[in-house]
Amino acid sequence: MATVTLNQAAPAGGLMVALSSGNGAAIVPSNVSVPAALNAATFQVHTNVVAQTTAAMITASLNGTVSTTLTLTPASITAVQSIRLNPSSLIGGMNATGTVTLSAPAPVGGSNVTLSSSDPSVATVPPTLVVANGSLSAIVTVTTFNVAGTKTSTITAQIGSGAQAAAAITVNPQVAGNSVNLTVNTGIVHQAWIAWQATATGPTFSGFTGSVPPAAMANILRDVVDLGITGYRVHLFANLLGGGPTYDFSSENARLSQVVVPTRALVTANGDPFTSYVTIVGKFPANWPWASNPASYGDMVAAFLSNYGVGGASGILYTPTHWVTVNEPDVNGFACCSANNGGGLYLFQNALAVKLQALGSSVKLELPDTVGPNSAYVTGNYALLTHPAQVGLLAWHDYDIHVDGPAPSFVERNRIRAFAQSKGLPTGATEICCGNHWMGSYVPPSVAKGSGQPLGWARDIYWNMTEGDISIWQPLAIMGPCATPGCPGGLQAPITLDPNLTTIFKYQSYYALRQFGHYIRPGYKRVDMTCANCTFDNNDAIGQAVKPVAWVNPGNNKLVMVVVNDQCVEVAGACTLSQNVAINGLPANASFVVTGVDASQPTDQTFGTVTSDGSGTLHFTFPPQAILTFVQQ
Repeated sequence: MATVTLNQAAPAGGLMVALSSGNGAAIVPSNVSVPAALNAATFQVHTNVVAQTTAAMITASLNGTVSTTLTLTPASITAVQSIRLNPSSLIGGMNATGTVTLSAPAPVGGSNVTLSSSDPSVATVPPTLVVANGSLSAIVTVTTFNVAGTKTSTITAQIGSGAQAAAAITVNPQVAGNSVNLTVNTGIVHQAWIAWQATATGPTFSGFTGSVPPAAMANILRDVVDLGITGYRVHLFANLLGGGPTYDFSSENARLSQVVVPTRALVTANGDPFTSYVTIVGKFPANWPWASNPASYGDMVAAFLSNYGVGGASGILYTPTHWVTVNEPDVNGFACCSANNGGGLYLFQNALAVKLQALGSSVKLELPDTVGPNSAYVTGNYALLTHPAQVGLLAWHDYDIHVDGPAPSFVERNRIRAFAQSKGLPTGATEICCGNHWMGSYVPPSVAKGSGQPLGWARDIYWNMTEGDISIWQPLAIMGPCATPGCPGGLQAPITLDPNLTTIFKYQSYYALRQFGHYIRPGYKRVDMTCANCTFDNNDAIGQAVKPVAWVNPGNNKLVMVVVNDQCVEVAGACTLSQNVAINGLPANASFVVTGVDASQPTDQTFGTVTSDGSGTLHFTFPPQAILTFVQQ
């Protein structure tokens, strides 16, 4: 801002003072008006960026001229502060991602960063990278090449003659005859995937006052869907319903309207089917309102469907895909195969099946949801059903991957799988939690487990997919609160809300599950993927050290493979063993984008793009305790 001052007050009508600048780096208006009775007026001087100190003569003219000098100095010079490579060690032929960060936001027109590689035969980068106006960083692709032995190249970034930043990338040779050989056989097709589900919690949480603010709830739900979740379990508490013939379902209204229904909208907007089920919990079994009259159980379900149907009293539209007669009947007094003083599970299932058929409802029975895979309960219960066609899913809860015998026998899962296949039914692991072997963080065997779940979840998904042929997988909790500000680690839900009801945290288990859930989608079909020489370790609840699964997207016949390197060779309290893996049976010259997590980087990271060779084999080095996903392009 500048001021022009007269030697006396301006007369009536004011005076116009002409303005000019002697340098285009400073721009002034052509004139400025001094109002009547005043002797001064202000005007703006616009300046441009200069590379060096510059003088601009500003002149005002009115019956003579007066000049003053404006000195312009250059802004502080923006330099490269750092360059980070991810990954910094990889197999030749893969791409790495480089992040170039500046010391200050790029000026108008952006900053041109000069890039170079000390050994272009090992890795190359584009000659320049533009960091956009106002941005602090930009991304560059680092291309690597196959090498005869391990090589290192230094990637350097610099603006003009300013400070340099550099990072080294280590390129390892593609190894023929790797230590582990995996084979994909798309000719052998197993189950189709149905859903990744979670227990619906929120918008209120036990121990917290009030509901989660809508903005925070919306962010949580977006994270839930990005994780891959496409469905929910809805708890219906028997002690809150009343004894009939009228029932009160209002305790679920907030959860359905603020959690389930908005999630359904996000899922269907992505083009995925939304699945869910209702399960009855509490008041087992003789104290059930329906204990002496199983038919009234069907009436209760009909009342629920009417309450949340078109024109229903709740005003909320919700119809479950499946209905679970009672949660964990085997440990809550419900015999599978006898009346048991009114507690025979099949009595209520048959009554419900009759009612659903009479209503013409699309809802199917999900059974039995026992506390673990229990083949005798499944087959005995199923044999007493009067309407077996009403069954849609055979499911179990899973609190320990070894609950039915040491890996890889899994006798009970195998039996349920065979029975389900004989009846043309899918299977599901519909509550995963908390067993001794289910946990497993990124720690070596000598360190006590229990500080996280990422490898435990990966193991459970793998064993249930391959031994149980599951089509649905569901952790006990996907979101919840923590009691301590900052939500320090521990057995938290993957998505955790701070006591301030605003800040959201995502744990290692979130990113581990995302390697499966985000990429294996409803409708995908599992194809055979075997390991010819995987080692086996039953002492640490690990089982097969390398755990591969492969799925095919039927829409484009492209592969998605998830491979877990669960091997650990402990050195000085850390897992150090990487696995050289060859994946055979792939399309020739097919490209795969690789993402993953491991102990050193337990959140999402990109491992670049890899390409199978002409014979359909892909070579890759797996970091210790890594979960990697290969998505065919």
